[in-house]
Amino acid sequence: MSASYDDFNTAFANVVGLEGKYSCDENDPGNWTGGAVNKGELKGTMYGISAAAYPQLDIASLTLQKAKAIYLTDYWNKLRCSTLPSPVAIALFCEGVNLGVSGAAKVFQRSLKDQQIDGNIGQITVGLATSQPPKEVLCNFLTQCAYDYTQMANFKIDGKGWLSRVIKTAVEAQLTPAENVGITGVKA
Repeated sequence: MSASYDDFNTAFANVVGLEGKYSCDENDPGNWTGGAVNKGELKGTMYGISAAAYPQLDIASLTLQKAKAIYLTDYWNKLRCSTLPSPVAIALFCEGVNLGVSGAAKVFQRSLKDQQIDGNIGQITVGLATSQPPKEVLCNFLTQCAYDYTQMANFKIDGKGWLSRVIKTAVEAQLTPAENVGITGVKA
């Protein structure tokens, strides 16, 4: 069963819970309009919407409703989450907020052993994701996310938070009973 708008609402609530409210840490490159510390204007991040990704946006005045609209259009829809099983869609969306849409799509494609790692979720990627049990896809994707985080330059600084996010994402994706079929095909 493909993800629904209710699943988007769940995913959005999870992200807002992880991302929190306004932050303007000058050491966080995402808070700068240029995407690097001391590059551009320090505008901050609100609900996970960063100045680096949205340099023209008045971040400090961002409403929850506007953030939700951005997440639906620029993350959920671009990652084609509505074509995926609910738990996979929720996890892909949540990690997409942290890794960026293209970054999360590439990690997802690698986890599916897709032959074309291009950062765009297309028919082949959706086909691979929907041809396997959702639990297996979810486990492989989040394992790949965790591994990729360990390879990032800022892992020593941000790694504990990134790995915590992967675990929270796994817990919050909450497989429904119909989808809770283990990797071996046995009900969990």
